[in-house]
Amino acid sequence: MKFYTMIRFSTYCLVLMSLMPWSGNAQEVWPLRKCIDTAIKNNLSIQGAKLNLQSAQIDSKQAKHQRYPNLSGSTNVFWNFGRTIDPTSNTFTTETFFNNRVGLNTGMTLFNGFAINNTIKQSNSNVSAAKEDIQQTQNDIALNVASFYLNALFAKENLAIARANLEMSRNTMNQIQTLVKSGARAANEALDVEAQLAIDEQALLTAENNYTIAKMQMRQLMLIDQDIDVEMPGSVEMMTDPMLVEFDEIYRGALSTQRSIAAGEYRVKSADLGVKIAQGQKYPSVSVGGSLGTNYSNQGVRFDGTQTFPNELVAYLNGIPYNFVINQDVPIYSKAGYGYQFDQNLSYGFGFTVNVPILTNYANTASIEKAKIMRENAALNLETTKQNLKITVQQAHADAKAAKVKLQAAEKSLAAQQAAYDNANKRFSLGAINGFDLSNARTRLDNAKNNLLIAKYDHLFRVKVLDFYLGKGISL
Repeated sequence: MKFYTMIRFSTYCLVLMSLMPWSGNAQEVWPLRKCIDTAIKNNLSIQGAKLNLQSAQIDSKQAKHQRYPNLSGSTNVFWNFGRTIDPTSNTFTTETFFNNRVGLNTGMTLFNGFAINNTIKQSNSNVSAAKEDIQQTQNDIALNVASFYLNALFAKENLAIARANLEMSRNTMNQIQTLVKSGARAANEALDVEAQLAIDEQALLTAENNYTIAKMQMRQLMLIDQDIDVEMPGSVEMMTDPMLVEFDEIYRGALSTQRSIAAGEYRVKSADLGVKIAQGQKYPSVSVGGSLGTNYSNQGVRFDGTQTFPNELVAYLNGIPYNFVINQDVPIYSKAGYGYQFDQNLSYGFGFTVNVPILTNYANTASIEKAKIMRENAALNLETTKQNLKITVQQAHADAKAAKVKLQAAEKSLAAQQAAYDNANKRFSLGAINGFDLSNARTRLDNAKNNLLIAKYDHLFRVKVLDFYLGKGISL
């Protein structure tokens, strides 16, 4: 008796605490759509998939830029000692001098076995596969959230049933106490009803705890700290009858709606292009290039012109000296500056390069064979995904049909147990049965209610899984 009294006291304390006006603990009611959107927004797997998409997009952009010419600049600085050719004058010098060369180089591939075009197509396929991966991850998260959401709805409805059962037991307790006081019943008959009341009080505590845990699991899935309350749907539309829909229809729908299949197909296409890229290595490649450069040397000089100087010479003719003057032009040089040398030493040119692979020591053949293996592996992964999906759809279809049968049986059982309890309650009021018999009828009714609740949400979830594979979305 003391044990039952303690349970009732703790229950009353919990109820009073829940009624206290704590504005900071107000719970926001969240519909399923908001839960799904929040989980998708915060999910780390989605963020990782988006990073993979960004990487694939960068690869695609890089592949497209391979069509354009490249341009690079270079400069080098040398201190030369000993006998060395001065690059500005192309003459030998033994003096120590400083040299600086600046150049620009450009090049562009004209043909390389269609590798550039195929690489662009391959990178686009990889981008498409990455996008499908994101969509598949979002769909999986939506289905997972729906599962947890239905668990929370089950716990919330089970909590409402527990409260109703407790209220029913209290009414029965008041009824038996009235009958005992009037002498219509023996005092010991109240013990069975009091035991049932204690059981219901404990069931209420368990239901409250289960609902709290279900909401906590929802918060963990959405990665939020805010306490929430799930929204009870008024009526849930069942768009699919598992007894009427055929497996082939569900599987065809799943093949077209499950983005993992589309992602696998894009990866097979990418692998096909990988084979073509590897085969392109056997073709000759043609490229065009050009260069522009200039030099500077601290020994460089510039020609400033000439200066005429008279040069007296003596010539003898028949032993007789003759004096005459010849004007001689002497070149004048000065120190050449940086800018002057860069202008005067400027050189440029362009040309074509043809590279013909003749013997590559099995390298090209190995690349082709490896690319073919990767293609077969991609096709194998796609087929494995399809087979796994087929098994999953078969199981989901069978589970949905079994859930509907179980729900129909649970509804019949509840109707029968409700009628039995109503009859037992009338007989108890008339004194035809005692509190123990009424308690047993009540226990069977509670079990039938619980079984129906389980069957109801199991059936709802199984049907929503079929809707998911049929591409009808997740909604309540």
